[in-house]
Amino acid sequence: MTGKSFAPRHKLTVAQVESLFAPPPAMAALGAKAVHADSFAPGHEPDKAIDGDPVTIWHTPWTPDAPTYPHEIQIELGREVTVKGFTYLPRQDMQNGWISRYRVFVGSNRSNWGAPAAEGEFPHGNDAKTIVFDRPVRGRFFRFVAVEGIGGQKFASVADLDILADQH
Repeated sequence: MTGKSFAPRHKLTVAQVESLFAPPPAMAALGAKAVHADSFAPGHEPDKAIDGDPVTIWHTPWTPDAPTYPHEIQIELGREVTVKGFTYLPRQDMQNGWISRYRVFVGSNRSNWGAPAAEGEFPHGNDAKTIVFDRPVRGRFFRFVAVEGIGGQKFASVADLDILADQH
């Protein structure tokens, strides 16, 4: 780069270069793993909801005798952290399985979840939804419950779930 033959046509700012190196999703940084789902279709396993890839999805079966709502996925975060909220990205290629109502729990074990850390309705659309809890919750496990889907569908899908966490 110090030689005369180095003559780039375009210049990048430090901010532009830094934007290329986004930190990993919190779930990936923690080594999180899916430990339970009420159901899934072959090829759409629950770990695909937390792999950071918006193309892969967790999807419950959609056959005529498929299980109905509620659907859930439980994730072990790797260690106890303070969870301030979460993000949900619906599948990006179509609306099948989009979730309209949800409940989220954070706990220290999977046998006693207590009250939901958050519950509500997602706005319609395929953009990422960020939900900030009224009060942060400390825990090692994260439980996402899809309570209802759009248009009367009985199946659910998730392109990506991540937590907003203080990892200290």
